[in-house]
Amino acid sequence: MSREYLFVYGTLLSGTGRRSLDRVLRRHLRPLYRARVRGRLYQVGRYPAAVPTDNGREHVQGHVVELRQAQRWLKWLDRYEDHRPDDPERGEYRREIVRSRRLADGRPLDCWIYVYTARPKFAHRIRSGSYRPGRFSRRRASRRPRAPQC
Repeated sequence: MSREYLFVYGTLLSGTGRRSLDRVLRRHLRPLYRARVRGRLYQVGRYPAAVPTDNGREHVQGHVVELRQAQRWLKWLDRYEDHRPDDPERGEYRREIVRSRRLADGRPLDCWIYVYTARPKFAHRIRSGSYRPGRFSRRRASRRPRAPQC
């Protein structure tokens, strides 16, 4: 059985605020280590959005997690993140493989990530590359799609 890894940088990392969903995530996402990937991070309503970049100086910080029962939970996470495997550009996020680097020693690991599909032209850029929940709570929040019940 091959291992599947996911780079998380937002609500999947910090908690969604919904107890039942957070309990499911804790059970099926095993944290491995802090890491970074190339990209820019934006605040889109109440949650962050990573956008890929070729600039080697721009990074998004988060964690690499191992997925338990990966095939089952990737399908569930796809619905939560509004990724549409049959038409990836129509969803809010797209799941793709990215090269992550462990913060401690730079060791690379290829893993899945959910990247934002829209152009974030009116979103606030998080220059540090690190998401902190509640930081933009006074901003007008967009409505987050409801996660499916397990």
